[in-house]
Amino acid sequence: MPSQETEALLAQAQAAIEPEDALRLAGEAVSTELLHSMKAAGISKSDKSVTALKIAGLDTLLALALAEGRLKYTPVTEVLTRLRTSLQSRSLSAIQIKDGILAFDAAAQRLAMVAGDKGSFAYSTKGNRARDSLLTFARSLHR
Repeated sequence: MPSQETEALLAQAQAAIEPEDALRLAGEAVSTELLHSMKAAGISKSDKSVTALKIAGLDTLLALALAEGRLKYTPVTEVLTRLRTSLQSRSLSAIQIKDGILAFDAAAQRLAMVAGDKGSFAYSTKGNRARDSLLTFARSLHR
């Protein structure tokens, strides 16, 4: 059952006029609920993981993927373009981006596992071009 904070964020997202605002608020709701769930499950470093997700701005990608039922390639390419720009302008470091992508991947895998084989969210670790693009970009950030 979602927390009151998550429900309030989702209500704001539904009431938002601009799609970008709705997605940002949905991302906050997802990351808030993810943090509560990870802490309840006793997952170590859950604060660090969710913070990395938020810093890289990947909480909105996770919210979009959950809404779509799977991670799609087009939003990933848009996010990768934004991350490259952030890296070039030095508003995000390579470590922040890499940590965010790895946190996204771990969270998406957990959510897909909870959803089950025929559940509402699918995130395959094999043959998933969108995931492969994210992880390839993260691996390229070895600096």
